Amino acid sequence: MIKYLITITVVLYFNTTSAQKMNMQLFNDSNYCIIPFKSSQNWIFKDAKPTTLNSNEIKIIEAKLLHYIDVYNKDQLLRYQRIKRREEYHAVDKKDFLIDLNEYKTQLVPVLNTKGEKEVWVNCFCRTHDINWKKNIIQVDDGGKCYFALKINLTTKKYYEFIVNGTA
Repeated sequence: MIKYLITITVVLYFNTTSAQKMNMQLFNDSNYCIIPFKSSQNWIFKDAKPTTLNSNEIKIIEAKLLHYIDVYNKDQLLRYQRIKRREEYHAVDKKDFLIDLNEYKTQLVPVLNTKGEKEVWVNCFCRTHDINWKKNIIQVDDGGKCYFALKINLTTKKYYEFIVNGTA
């Protein structure tokens, strides 16, 4: 009976913890913004029209972003472990490989594509270079994992063009 109660308690704890993580709000007023699409930004989307995002769509973006970063970090952890084995005498820091979204700000640029599907460009960065990032798109060359972006088609729930900047 006691084993049974302990098992139930452990299962409930982990289910509750997972549920709390799933309901976690990644974006808040201090770390993300929505920037209206301008036709001059055709390097982001070609032949698109500006649109808005509702709170449900923002939750979908949060969930997708958390999932994609989790997949990225799992791959990077394997990379880190391979490099660490080869670089016995050099300090290799795991932090240099993994993305911690708590350290980033995010810009969302929503559009309607030529098929009428809603898409969003998600631009994430850990340094703003004193640019007003809530009004101006942060765009840099290189910078490594401090800068990454992806596109999410909210209609199809698929992502594409997940790009982490390289290092010089």
